[in-house]
Amino acid sequence: MRIAFSRISGTSTPPMQALPFQTGVPLSAGNTLREHLKFSDLVGNNGNMIHRSAMIQMLDFNRSQSSQIDLFRFIKSYGSPELAAQALNENFDGLMITMSNILRGDATEPGIAELIENLTIKVWCVGIGLQDTLPTGEPDSIDISILNLLKVLDKKAELFGVRGENSLEWVKSIGIKNAAAIGCPSMFAYPKNVLSIKPPKDLNKILTAGHLALSTYKKSRGHKLMRAFRNKSADYVFQGELKQFAEILDTPDSFNEALQQPSSLLINQQIEQKTGETSPFEKYYSFVDCGSWRQACSQYDVYVGERIHGGVAAIQAGVPALICFADARIEELTGFHGITSCSLDYLDSVGVEDAVREKLTDESIGIFHEIYRHRLNNFERAIKDSNLKLNNRIS
Repeated sequence: MRIAFSRISGTSTPPMQALPFQTGVPLSAGNTLREHLKFSDLVGNNGNMIHRSAMIQMLDFNRSQSSQIDLFRFIKSYGSPELAAQALNENFDGLMITMSNILRGDATEPGIAELIENLTIKVWCVGIGLQDTLPTGEPDSIDISILNLLKVLDKKAELFGVRGENSLEWVKSIGIKNAAAIGCPSMFAYPKNVLSIKPPKDLNKILTAGHLALSTYKKSRGHKLMRAFRNKSADYVFQGELKQFAEILDTPDSFNEALQQPSSLLINQQIEQKTGETSPFEKYYSFVDCGSWRQACSQYDVYVGERIHGGVAAIQAGVPALICFADARIEELTGFHGITSCSLDYLDSVGVEDAVREKLTDESIGIFHEIYRHRLNNFERAIKDSNLKLNNRIS
């Protein structure tokens, strides 16, 4: 089966030409943060790579005749959603759309509903979810392009997967009938690794991620996370916050492209100058590919942080994770998948060592695995029922 995957999950620059045997080129090996941040034009937040690549990694399909496509650029290139749909119909057997938190007031998907309406090939969609709460039964709380997308998926999709029960309840409240809560696909790409997770034996190497803000506001999410590590150092993964480090974006050697590491010296200087706090983080990462991310995670005892896909990257590598929530999106995802979690305020109040000791126990990991097996079986059944094949499964 030839599948077009939307959206871009990697950081190779898509070529403008359309030539046989063609692929994009990797990002530059430049040594500044500004050069590194060009990747966000392709994938946005780094965490998008983790959930967008999941279906590509776990499905069995004709890889040499399949592609990743930026549907917005695709529509623009062909001049209309109708002509873009015709090109997809001629070259592929199906379109797999991986979404995330598009159920929010400021999200738009111009032209995508019209494109899907004109497809004769199969369509699957996974990952749609709430960013926060929306008024029940009020379709006007989302943009018309999102509403039209939901309606056409409800009518045409072989699989219409949303991330959790809250998201499912909301879309049903506006008249969507065929959606199913199947979770985030990133949780199901490497089930053997997930089911190998055990409570951490040591806390010598901790990986974290959050929402660092160069602000003096002591109640910010970044300040709360830093305080949680007041008696314990950790290494930190950036997921979108680097743009705020404006004063050092063009500083030579502010980014080590070979190791995918921003300069700890420069970052910590900025944090101290702008926040008035001494950073507890010794090393920083900003990943441009999933394999490097998971490989790095595998070297740590535990992940403790509030970025859901930073935690999922660790879970995919078989590393225990304690994910902290400060919004409804994270709480829905952790609850649905049974991932061990706590509030960010709790982490701030007790510190990382006590939080891990209290939360990441044999009992909590056992509960996680029990829920995970149930969700995995449900996900795999939904995938197979929609005429797709899976690989890398539990034997």
